[in-house]
Amino acid sequence: MRGRFIGATRELPDGDRNGYAGLETNLELVKAILILPATALVYVPGAILWMSAEWGLAPNLPDPGRPRFWAALVLGVAGLAFAAWTTNLFRIIGKGTPGPWAPPSRLVVRGPYRHVRNPMITGVLLVLAAESLMLG
Repeated sequence: MRGRFIGATRELPDGDRNGYAGLETNLELVKAILILPATALVYVPGAILWMSAEWGLAPNLPDPGRPRFWAALVLGVAGLAFAAWTTNLFRIIGKGTPGPWAPPSRLVVRGPYRHVRNPMITGVLLVLAAESLMLG
């Protein structure tokens, strides 16, 4: 296959999902997930929990017999599934990532993108709601 070289990576034609282009997109997607939603869903809440434990204010997790536990679990799973679905649409249809350093090259107007400007935030908000219920 012929492609042109840009820096150290090789650009492949649009139809090719294998090789460098697919790997580069996947690495950019991992980078976007580790930086963007992970900050709001993991790093900041983790820092808050760590500081509250240091000060003796750590929350008690609900036991599985309480409805709050199950509501949090349902919201968390729904939020993660929704975020994964919308991110995958961005990657496959838009040919890009949620990160501003590798934006999609095509407009995505399928699935929830048909109705909402940024449905990935809906998934993140559902997971944040689940964390709030779980941590009280």
